[in-house]
Amino acid sequence: MKKLFIYISAAVFSLYLIGAGIWSATQAYRREYAGLRVVVTDSARVQYLTSTEISKSIQKHIPLKYGMPLSQADADSIESFLRRNRLIAEVECYKTPSGLLRVDVEQCVPILRVFGTDGTYFVDEHGKTIPDMLPIAVYVPVATGNISTSFACEELYPFALFLQKNDFWRAQIEQICVNAKGEVELIPRVGEHRILLGKISDYKEKLDNLRCFYEQALSVCGWNKYKTINLKYKNQVVATRR
Repeated sequence: MKKLFIYISAAVFSLYLIGAGIWSATQAYRREYAGLRVVVTDSARVQYLTSTEISKSIQKHIPLKYGMPLSQADADSIESFLRRNRLIAEVECYKTPSGLLRVDVEQCVPILRVFGTDGTYFVDEHGKTIPDMLPIAVYVPVATGNISTSFACEELYPFALFLQKNDFWRAQIEQICVNAKGEVELIPRVGEHRILLGKISDYKEKLDNLRCFYEQALSVCGWNKYKTINLKYKNQVVATRR
């Protein structure tokens, strides 16, 4: 008898869940569109785009009217439209129980500005290029010289990302110069010396050696004593006096 009661209770509960699901789906289908809410999720970090700008852009290209069935608001079309904007890294659009159409947007964050053989542009923290038309000033290292887009995104991007995540080197490196041989020279913000990095490979080890040199030598003799600091040779720092 006890088992029969359990089976009946389980069956009734299952029917309840099915009925609740059907009712919820019906209500959702009948729900009216109550408005658009755009949230720029990383606006506290950077602000190249505003919620107002994105909202106006959506409503200009996607038909949305108050009181229309919320089911007619195409979230996929909105996501597809916004992904064409090269300042947007991620976008998610969904419908809320209150009838709002919510759009969460994550911006592209530049970590390097490139003046190269293919033009001028930014590289963002995901290794993608951004047009050189950001609405506000961006303070990131500048890369100049013999730089193709592929070299910027494949070779310089990991290096720039390392600089961006390291407090010391982010504050220290101002410019990255690349010559015809693909060798890199760095121009620091502090001091009048130039840093000959050579090939971009093993940059972490080379910068570790340079930091040791800064702490043990330049902190004693001064930042302007040397003209160049050569890191091309493994486990060596060769400094040339002025």
